[in-house]
Amino acid sequence: MQDLLGLPDALSLDSFTCKVSTGAFEPYVSSDEAYFVKHTCENPSRVNIITCKDEYLHEFIAEAKGLKLDTKLNTTITNLPYYIPVFDSKLDIIPNLSENYPVVALTLKDIVSGGMIYKAGCFHEEKSVNVRSLMLNSYCFNGKKVILFSSGPDTLIESVWYKRDECNFYNKISKMDFYAATGFNFSLFTGECPMAQHLNMKRSLISSFLYEQSGTRTIPHIYALTKNQVDKWCIWLRLNPNLQYFTVNCQMQNSEREVNMVIQSIKAIFSRVPTVDVILHGFPMNHLYKFGNDILKIHLAESGPHKAARNYRRLICDTETGKIIRKQDDQVSLAELIAFNFDQKRTYLEHLRRKVGGVGMSSITQSNS
Repeated sequence: MQDLLGLPDALSLDSFTCKVSTGAFEPYVSSDEAYFVKHTCENPSRVNIITCKDEYLHEFIAEAKGLKLDTKLNTTITNLPYYIPVFDSKLDIIPNLSENYPVVALTLKDIVSGGMIYKAGCFHEEKSVNVRSLMLNSYCFNGKKVILFSSGPDTLIESVWYKRDECNFYNKISKMDFYAATGFNFSLFTGECPMAQHLNMKRSLISSFLYEQSGTRTIPHIYALTKNQVDKWCIWLRLNPNLQYFTVNCQMQNSEREVNMVIQSIKAIFSRVPTVDVILHGFPMNHLYKFGNDILKIHLAESGPHKAARNYRRLICDTETGKIIRKQDDQVSLAELIAFNFDQKRTYLEHLRRKVGGVGMSSITQSNS
């Protein structure tokens, strides 16, 4: 059987021990999906995922309102810009960016305190979860539409999810006046139990539904590792024709193969659901050309320029060579350096859109209005 890149994938012994191979979760999880299992489904500690062999799987399925991807979202969002700065709240200084950035973003770890603690080289769950309800009162958000990307370390995401009622999470977010919030980025890992992958797809949709129910616009988080999963998402998107955007968290795709799988899954969705655009969160800009003309449907959200400024690095985008040069610069204010870095990346994206997609500056400026 072939993967998303059209490459043959070898069958493993773990494929036969996964309950998905028996058809136990048909029609929602095809037995064919067990072909890609490369790791044991024995996971009593629930590390990262909830597998087909979890003792309390039925309770997790019930919490997700079943396995059918039938969650209906009614949000309508239009005219998002093609470049969205994501602020890093670890910095004391967040600049007041120009009108070139009508939309900015934060992530889950920026607006939540507690939930996890870093100790002995890894993240551990922490009992308390608190929402920083006054975060958007900062002057830098005046006149801006702020998107909340519900992403972060798995420990934080799961902690917030299971304490959402206890900390009144959704109600507090609705009062913070975010323009929109994305679905939770529940992880899908290559080679893991397809039941676990499907369940996380459904849980992410439910998280978006809960945002919407509390009065916050939502952008679904979509991720696919196999052609079957691409099929599921295409069917779901067609059942929600009002949606113009979905998002993909790309911050953990470190290898070229992983990046190429993201590209192929998105291009496959575009070919079958041409009415949607995608917001790529943390996608490496040097791979954008691989989208070809589909680059016109790509919106890039990133915090890299902010993080580079934290180390006093100035980003210089060379449109001739396609390289991003990093130079040490501690002679300017941090706010100035952050703004400069975002401007450079935005200008470089505009260059790529003209070069690859044949779109001029006027079109980009118009999309930001």
